[in-house]
Amino acid sequence: MGPANRGNECTLLADSRSLGRATSVRNSIVSSAGRASPTLVSEPLGMCYTGRMTDAPVPATIAIDLRDDGEAWFADVCGLRNVVRLLCALQHAGIAAAHVVGPEADRGLSEFAKHPLFKRAGDEALVVHVGSELPSTPTLIFRKAVVLSSATVKALLAQGCTEVPTSLPPGVPGFLAAASTAEERQIATRTVLGSVGKPMLHSGMASVYLLQPIAKVLNRPLCHTPITPNQITILGFLLGLATLPLLWDGRRSHVILAVSLLFVANLLDQIDGQLARIKFQFSSYGEKLDHYLDEIIKVLLLAPIGMGLYHANGQELWMYAGWGASGAQLFYTLAMFYYLFRFGGKNASSTNFKFWYGVKPRSAASEAPRPPEDPNTIKARFFLRKDFVHTMFFVFGVAGFLQAPFMLTAFGAFQYGSTSLIQLVFFHRKVQIGNDYHGGV
Repeated sequence: MGPANRGNECTLLADSRSLGRATSVRNSIVSSAGRASPTLVSEPLGMCYTGRMTDAPVPATIAIDLRDDGEAWFADVCGLRNVVRLLCALQHAGIAAAHVVGPEADRGLSEFAKHPLFKRAGDEALVVHVGSELPSTPTLIFRKAVVLSSATVKALLAQGCTEVPTSLPPGVPGFLAAASTAEERQIATRTVLGSVGKPMLHSGMASVYLLQPIAKVLNRPLCHTPITPNQITILGFLLGLATLPLLWDGRRSHVILAVSLLFVANLLDQIDGQLARIKFQFSSYGEKLDHYLDEIIKVLLLAPIGMGLYHANGQELWMYAGWGASGAQLFYTLAMFYYLFRFGGKNASSTNFKFWYGVKPRSAASEAPRPPEDPNTIKARFFLRKDFVHTMFFVFGVAGFLQAPFMLTAFGAFQYGSTSLIQLVFFHRKVQIGNDYHGGV
């Protein structure tokens, strides 16, 4: 799937037999138009976060009947109306087109057209037909208001379902919850909030057992506000910057305040991602903003901690360790950004980059399975994850023993920095970007 260019237009189709007109949306402003193909000026498309899960549109005829359950379709679950949430799920699942039927179908279409997911999708946006009658041979019909994931949509189509079941069939991934009554919508809310966490392999122990549960509780009221994930990301970054002079000072009261702010910033890093998945507000820009700001904090954090330990006990070793670890982390970060910008293009992010650790390079076209990663590397990454390390900073910092997590973090910085240097110098600068390997200059 290639990114869309600025200026590409996506189309919303209206059934002129039922409406007698077409609804034209340009930059989220609704107006009347005397033509059958209104357009929406799109934003550039980045990664699949803003478009489809698939490389090609899914050729299915999806019908959404608002006539029998119209009030429930426009009820709110986690900050999105059910009809808008369903259209977002269809968009993300890669469905090419959907037919919305009912007296308020054009209202649902207009609200969906204002959603950031649709605006960024460009020519990969879901084509929505608004009419008074269902298509003759729909692939899948939604009659009652439901909340479900994009993975569930794809699985239902793969199983040949023509009517949406009342509960999730065996073997179908994702989630499915009825949303017709107030009681059902409460259950649907808990279902959506419970679906946005990340597994242990992609996050870490502190994230799964501590930060994610807290973030879900806070996101329950937060998802009904106009606050965006990117705003939360920036707030967490500012809190991270605020800890630096406090850590540099080294006094116990300042250290406790600093590690507390660092813990809140770590929690906000969980909240922004969950909120983006809850409201379908994920984007390539937001993903890059989150990870690049994280990398900046990683570089800036170690030197102030080392200076603070030096000011607290007068041992110069901590000062040298702090500056050395920050330098090693800076080298790794610059090398990573260089290769991301050089080889990764618009789809690059720090999450799909890693230096080649003992894995022989292979071409992108090779069909051979990737050799497994070194178990020691997996364990090292688990204990050096930001959520785990920053939680340890909070626990040990409050207890007055900041040296322990600092030594762990400094070790990780030296490991990543030195390994990066070795790979660049002695192994022909081969790095891994996603599933592909690339050589250096």
